[in-house]
This record gives sequence, structure tokens and C-alpha cells, in this order.
Amino acid sequence: MTYKYLEVRREIYEECSEKALKRFRTFKEMRTLLRTFHWILLTLMLLCCIAVILITILPISNLWGLIPAIVTAGVSIVGEFKIEKNYNKEARNKELEEHHLAYDEYINNIKNILERNGINTVSKRALLKVECNEVLDKHKKKHDNVKNRVFDILIGVPLGALISALIYQNNEAIISQIFGIIIFGCIIIFVSNFIRKVKFYSDGYFKDKHLLDALNEIEYSE
Repeated sequence: MTYKYLEVRREIYEECSEKALKRFRTFKEMRTLLRTFHWILLTLMLLCCIAVILITILPISNLWGLIPAIVTAGVSIVGEFKIEKNYNKEARNKELEEHHLAYDEYINNIKNILERNGINTVSKRALLKVECNEVLDKHKKKHDNVKNRVFDILIGVPLGALISALIYQNNEAIISQIFGIIIFGCIIIFVSNFIRKVKFYSDGYFKDKHLLDALNEIEYSE
């Protein structure tokens, strides 16, 4: 990484916050914005969650789980088509206006920082973006190589052996051992993904991702 890249990355992270763009609505704002239609959908989703928990705990057939699953799917579909249309229009327009103002401020902050650091042409921004992608790709490939090897050795090959064993009805002990190997492989992949996520934050890659998002937003704003 170049010194210029590190300097721009630091300033973008420290001075260009996305909190105003990603903030959650307060309960007061939800009461103003949402109508009866939305509260009905929220209630149905909550009841479905409770139903799934009860079906899992109680000694009844898991087939009952199809009911909350179907209701959840129906609520999701209806929500996609109707949620936006049923907002309180005045409150929604105010919310969108505040979001646009926050977005404009975010973009202006990015432009000011880039200008201050001499990144004032498309070609210079492109160089910055190349460095950013190289850093993130290096982090991704390092962990993907491990995950792919584990999958091939501990999941892919045993899975083929398991299918063969089931077809030819081999010894149950062998099938159990194969299952054990596959489960072990899944655990290693889970641990690998967890380590990757931890290193993403502990090694500061989230700052590179923040910079890449900022550069992409600048391209859309021009």
C-alpha cells in the first residue's frame, strides 16, 4: 500500500461516517410513519416466530411448522408489494428528504477529503480504487483457498463416498464415519469463516471496505 492510500483511507474512515445514512428509526418515528397495515404484518411475523419456537419445544409433529412458514412467506411477498405504498406519505417524504440531505453531506465530505489529498482526477481515483481492491482481494483469497481445500478433502470426497455407500448399502459403521468426517469439515469451514470475520476487523480491512464504498458512491454522484 502507498502512503497516499493509507492517508486517504484514514481520513475517509474518520471523517465520512455513514451513521446518518444507516441509522435505525426510533419508536416515535415508527408510530408516525407506520399505519395499521404495517402493524398487522409485524404482529403476524412475531406470532410466526413464537409458533416456530413452540413447535420446536412441544412434542408435536414438525409438519405444523409449515403453517408459520407459509404465513411468513405470504407476509414477505405482500410486504414487498405494499409496504412502501401504505406509509404515512407526509412522514415518509420527510424521512426521504432527511436521508437525501445526509447523503449529500456524506458525498461532499468524501469529495473534500479527496481534493485535499490531491485526488482530483478520475485517473487518480482509479489508482486508489485499484489499491483498495487489491487489499480486499488478498484478504478474501487467503481464506477462500483454505476453505476450498477443506471442502474438497473433508466434504466433497466424503460426500461422494457416502452416496456410493448408500447405493451399495455398505456397513453402517462406515457410513457413520463418513458422516463424522463431513460434519468435521463443516465445523472447520465455520471456524474458518469466523476467523476471517475476526481478522476483517482486527486487521483493519473494514476501513478498506469503507473507502471502496465511498469511491463507488462518488462515481454514482457524478
